[in-house]
Amino acid sequence: MSKYLSSKLTVLYTVLIVMVVYIHSYYSEAEEYPIVLFVQNLIGPGICRIANCLFFCISGYLFARNINSIKDVLNKQKKRFKTLVLPYVLWNLIFVLWYVALENIPIINDFCNSSGTLEKYLNQPFIKSLSDLFIAPAAFQLWFVRDLLVVLLISPIIWWISRKYWIIALIMALATVAIYPWMIYFWLGIIVAVQKWDVENYPHSLCGSIISGTVFLGYAVYLALGYKGSNLVEVPINLIGIYLIWCSYDLIVNGKCIANRGLWKYVCGYSFFIYCFHEPTFNIIKKLALYIGGTNELVLILAYLINPLIMVAVSICVAKILQRISPWTYKLLTGGR
Repeated sequence: MSKYLSSKLTVLYTVLIVMVVYIHSYYSEAEEYPIVLFVQNLIGPGICRIANCLFFCISGYLFARNINSIKDVLNKQKKRFKTLVLPYVLWNLIFVLWYVALENIPIINDFCNSSGTLEKYLNQPFIKSLSDLFIAPAAFQLWFVRDLLVVLLISPIIWWISRKYWIIALIMALATVAIYPWMIYFWLGIIVAVQKWDVENYPHSLCGSIISGTVFLGYAVYLALGYKGSNLVEVPINLIGIYLIWCSYDLIVNGKCIANRGLWKYVCGYSFFIYCFHEPTFNIIKKLALYIGGTNELVLILAYLINPLIMVAVSICVAKILQRISPWTYKLLTGGR
């Protein structure tokens, strides 16, 4: 992997995590304010939903890159499980314990979205508690890690088909949309890696970005207005969105490696920690904004736009402190990332 591509993937991962935080920045109070509701739906479910698609695509690409045999696939599979399973278990437990702590701290418990968390897990059947913890999962934002672990189980089959018959693999990937809408993006990433398609020197232009941007943003507006999409429409739109982000990055950075420059060098590298840590901590920041500014149209819009940036900054500060006082703990929580 070239230095430029490595920098690009690092920066994009960070940008995608910020987009996920924006998705979770949603205020239910916006239901009473049409303009706020439109802004939230445009940015979150409209634009930022592309983050999950590109996450799966990049994950598939990085998984299959430099693999030449089934043995390599199995070795990579083991490494991925080692770096994902333990953080997945720990962050789900932390999520529940964090809620229990919030519920029992005076004043702060007003910023908690639920109550009786500990009683729920202690009073229901043990199997149900395990299911709520690790299958649901308790830390809802970790559904991506859960699904990625499941997809990795069948990765040897996906890799073999993609290597032997990539056209058939692409058709099969399209067919999986009806069963599981994210599989196509992970499989596409594997196809790109296995077939060694050039993802650096591909055809792209300002005109292509403008056209794809118009289509993608137009569909985001369509969703923001309250209309419903379908998988048959969303798949090509999402592929256009992936192309848009991939091309736009190249046009913006103009061939420079920016992962270790300016603000990026302080932000990049903490994407996984931000992703795992931001919930349920984000609830405090969101509710605190309304506690200070009140609930009105202007406050809701400003809070929606600013809160994710505050959350990212807080996450990085916590990560840096944890790295300094207990590097071993930070390594466990991030799977060595």
